Amino acid sequence: MQKWVKNLSTGTNWSDSVYAEPYHVLSFYIQINAGESYFYNVFLKDNLPEKIIYRPNSLKIDGVSVSGNITAGINLGNLSPGQSKIITFDADVASPDRFAFGDTTLINTVSLSFNQTSLSDSATIIVRKRAVAGATGAPTGKNNNFFLDYLLLPLIIILATVLVFKLQIVKIFSDYKRKREENYDPEELLLEKIAQIREKERK
Repeated sequence: MQKWVKNLSTGTNWSDSVYAEPYHVLSFYIQINAGESYFYNVFLKDNLPEKIIYRPNSLKIDGVSVSGNITAGINLGNLSPGQSKIITFDADVASPDRFAFGDTTLINTVSLSFNQTSLSDSATIIVRKRAVAGATGAPTGKNNNFFLDYLLLPLIIILATVLVFKLQIVKIFSDYKRKREENYDPEELLLEKIAQIREKERK
């Protein structure tokens, strides 16, 4: 008996070990050869690691879809001398939160029993969890200080806004006053002064 694995998500070839990442889809291949003897009551069970999840309805024997769950075990009946069976099925790598950063090595073992004899073989899956893109220790613009982040900085922003607003108001009034003085008629000013003097003389 021999067991292989390949990564359907990256398109690798059959091998006894494979690299994968969370959410990748894997396919497993098991070949049983009866050799020169009869194999009676052949029972096959694949012990998937906890973080590799069996895909229901993916089980095939000699290329034909069959019901059953290989992780619970399937009965293949009897094999004649020289007869072989090829069993394939698919599985998913678990989500990223199930893995630590870096490489996690998982061993997948299949066991075969017949004629009161047991055989086993295994394949290795190395799951690589990468760091999240853009997650660095660079400053984020906050100081991790409640007083600075939520009180002082907003207060400074408000005061700066008020100051800018006041400066704009002062500028508007200054411009208005300057324009008014520029447009004031000197002759009108003189007549106004003469009228004031005459008023005083009458008194």
